[in-house]
Amino acid sequence: MLKPGGTLGVADFYVSHRKKGPGRVRHGFLTRWFWPKWFGHDGVRLNPEHVDYLRLMMGDHELHEFQGAVPYLAGLKVPYYLFIGRKPGEPTGTESAMPEPA
Repeated sequence: MLKPGGTLGVADFYVSHRKKGPGRVRHGFLTRWFWPKWFGHDGVRLNPEHVDYLRLMMGDHELHEFQGAVPYLAGLKVPYYLFIGRKPGEPTGTESAMPEPA
């Protein structure tokens, strides 16, 4: 539903593939096992394919991978990513509807 040339931002929890991709973080076995189980109790499915799909669909993008603290789970850090991508193609319509300054 994003227009050509549109920008998409995503922040989400995830776990990496078992094998590290180029320029990507590889999480250890315990991380890849524990966090899907933890989130699965709430019906959340952590899937490394989501990041791959975003990278495939958005030509120009930035991907940053982090680990953050979790309330009530002292010492544990959950992996998450920040993704900003632009849909390929030229912007269409009235994106530049603002008049030029005089």
